[in-house]
Amino acid sequence: MYAELSHVDVESDVVSISIAGAGVIRMHALRGRDSVARIAARDGWCAYEAPLPRIVAALARRGRGTVIVVGANTGYYALLCAAHGRPVWAYEAHAWTAEALLRNVSASGLDDLVTVSAVAVADHVGTVLLHTPFPTTPDVECSHSLNGAFRENAESSRVPSTTLDHEWCAAGRPPVELLLVDVESADHLVLAGARDLIEAQRPAIVVEVLPESDLSALNEAIAEMRLVGARIDDQGVTRYRRLGAWALSQREHVFLPEERFSEITSALRREWLR
Repeated sequence: MYAELSHVDVESDVVSISIAGAGVIRMHALRGRDSVARIAARDGWCAYEAPLPRIVAALARRGRGTVIVVGANTGYYALLCAAHGRPVWAYEAHAWTAEALLRNVSASGLDDLVTVSAVAVADHVGTVLLHTPFPTTPDVECSHSLNGAFRENAESSRVPSTTLDHEWCAAGRPPVELLLVDVESADHLVLAGARDLIEAQRPAIVVEVLPESDLSALNEAIAEMRLVGARIDDQGVTRYRRLGAWALSQREHVFLPEERFSEITSALRREWLR
């Protein structure tokens, strides 16, 4: 798999990914099995899950507070935000993946900005069952979920859990500018455990929505937290208040506090046109 990577140091197994306006991040290629590192190194920093990297980078550039990444996987979005100078809390429940994330943080020289926690983020502090599908491709499996019905043929293990409200209070309630949630259909549990943080800090929130996601619970949280969806692309900004079946045509959704919608989307559009 190394053949398609132009910026890989085969001996160290590290790829270098140039981020526009933010220098270089480095990720272990895992012999080409990390699909995120592979795509970003081969096709450019904003190719993976496009246009999300551009949106996240723009949000990171404009903010001053902490970025929280839940379901950080091997760390691409955590590294992307840290490369723009933002302090990052990165949560990854799967122990092996969290170790890979730590190695990537160190390889990028961002240990002072990225704090990695190998714990599941849910709606309670304690323990939860984490379900990991048996691999079906050569790529590293990253579809770990708290939803037992997310994938068939998965093995389950009990892991420690926390809530973002608990973590935020324990850290002294610092400013939080951006929350990224990619937890394979358990996103509503993360939001349920972050009500106080979201009410006090009003961050921009990016959520991965999948066919297995609980749209009813997500819509309830969106309404309760006074959030508005923003679809951002080259044509402009589309505003929406509820997720329906149409939402499954795209995976990543940006939700903004309704009182900050115009402010943030105007800034994003300026960044988009840079």
